[in-house]
Amino acid sequence: MVLIFCSLFAIVLLTVQSVELYGLPYGLFKGSAQEMIDQEFVALGTVADTKKILIESWLKERRSDARIVAVNPVVRALINTPSPSASMVETVSTWLASLLDTYQYESISIVDAVTGLPIAFAVDHPPGGPVNPYPYLQVAARPGVDESIIIVGTQDRIHVVRQLGYEQSDHGAPRALLVIELNTDTVFKPLLATLMATLLGKSWEVILADSASGRLIQRMAADPDSPVPATIRDNALQLAQGGSEGTIIDTDYRNVPVLAAYRHIPLSADSSWGLVIKKDKAEVLAPAHRNRQVFLWFSLFGIVIVCLISLIISRALTGPLRMIMSTSAEIESGNLSARVPVVGSDELAALGRTFNAMVGQLQAWHEELDARVLVQTEEIRAINEDLERRVAARTEELQAALKDMESFSYSISHDLRAPLRAIDGFCGILNEEFRERLPEEAAKYLVRMSHNARRMGQLIDDLLTFSRLSRQQLERETVDMGLLFRDVFESLMSDGEPRNVTFEVAPLPPCQADPKLLRQVVINLLSNALKFSGGRSPANIAVTSRSVDGETVYSVTDNGVGFDHAYADKLFGVFQRYHKSEEFEGTGVGLAIVHNIIQRHGGRVWAESEPGKGATFFFTVGSQTL
Repeated sequence: MVLIFCSLFAIVLLTVQSVELYGLPYGLFKGSAQEMIDQEFVALGTVADTKKILIESWLKERRSDARIVAVNPVVRALINTPSPSASMVETVSTWLASLLDTYQYESISIVDAVTGLPIAFAVDHPPGGPVNPYPYLQVAARPGVDESIIIVGTQDRIHVVRQLGYEQSDHGAPRALLVIELNTDTVFKPLLATLMATLLGKSWEVILADSASGRLIQRMAADPDSPVPATIRDNALQLAQGGSEGTIIDTDYRNVPVLAAYRHIPLSADSSWGLVIKKDKAEVLAPAHRNRQVFLWFSLFGIVIVCLISLIISRALTGPLRMIMSTSAEIESGNLSARVPVVGSDELAALGRTFNAMVGQLQAWHEELDARVLVQTEEIRAINEDLERRVAARTEELQAALKDMESFSYSISHDLRAPLRAIDGFCGILNEEFRERLPEEAAKYLVRMSHNARRMGQLIDDLLTFSRLSRQQLERETVDMGLLFRDVFESLMSDGEPRNVTFEVAPLPPCQADPKLLRQVVINLLSNALKFSGGRSPANIAVTSRSVDGETVYSVTDNGVGFDHAYADKLFGVFQRYHKSEEFEGTGVGLAIVHNIIQRHGGRVWAESEPGKGATFFFTVGSQTL
């Protein structure tokens, strides 16, 4: 085992050493690529500065050439003579022709500044016609221009134009123009192509273009056959033509990412050139990509080696581990006598021996636990038998108590009602037969006695009802709640005095409940609504329902006198009243009966109200709502 891990460590060290020897740092390639880009920018900038200096030097030489021609006495005499002789023109033309071979010009011409007709020239032109209509003549002939103007003619020609014969004192209009024509390939290829492949590699390109028109003056590239438009507009060239100088990473006119250095070359106040020297970004970053590929291959090789070693280690480890897992499965199925076969003295063998010791301890604990469970089972059986005896005895006591309750209820029903009826009857006899002989105050006492006797009888009836409801068995069936509310309301209205009552019942879902008990709930709730809205005309009573968390909540709302919500919980107790009996009749048992019935159904009942704003009573009937 130790040998395997030592081998793994040695391979890792070998991989790290190989990476260091081949110059592949861990940090990978972003920093290396940026360093290459920075170095390339330095090289491009150096080349661009060198080419700019060469071009500016060449421009200076051409201006000097034009100045030499302009100050030549023979040329001055020709310009200042209104009608020069043929010999004078021939002399000047011969002298101009001598300059062609010396300076490698294509042609040298002196033309009229107004008509463009040739006065003298070093090459043949069509007789009698003006110089090939140069579009720059109007610009070059403006008063006050005393320097040479470098103007692009065609893609392979440029022209150096200088004014001749103007008054130096007031910078008047020139009489003639000196036009020197040059071939751009002859002039610029030696300047621009020198050492480009050596300095910038295989994808370099040099572009020299006019700033005003964008017309290409000279373009040289590592691939000379690649197509190029006559007018080039890319960001680097536009920056150079606009007067800026610097470096940029951009996509050029070929839609290829490049690194470019751009320089501005001023010609005059109205014209300038833009110089761009660039190189494909792919070539710049090619070494970084190669390094990355080498690093990836090294990484892949290392991963393969590590996987192979991991496979070897896995095979060495998983065999004993599978045996431990198999033994664990047997122990889980209940075979605590299972043991792991132990062979050898290495770490896995030590693990197997420890596992077997643990299983032996677990087996001993299990046997001890079984013995304890057996003892406790016998104790629990004895406790259950004693509990059953106690429950039976308690049941007999409860049954006897129920019988006593029934006897007590019968006594209340029979023994208490008879005296109350006698009191009420005698009070009625006294009031009818001896009213005229009784004092007024005594008559009032008789009325109060009769009223209280009847109230006591009603209270006894309500208590008996409350007692019977606690013992009555529930018999659930489907109840049409809408029909039940309407039926109870009609019954209550037919029994009482006619009133102005608006009664609305929304569509109500049916429920599973005891119809007789639920009818008593509806009777008590509607009776309360009618009683406490007695002072309203019309009295408004509304019955609605809603579903809350899958449970149907029924509600009864009135516009009666209402009550303080702080006392809402006390309304459902026996003999609990919010209003005095002189204000509203009642025994204080009706809502207690409602609470008892709803609670037996497994539901809830509660109320919400404010004094003078009516009340709403809510109830549910448990989970039996359909």
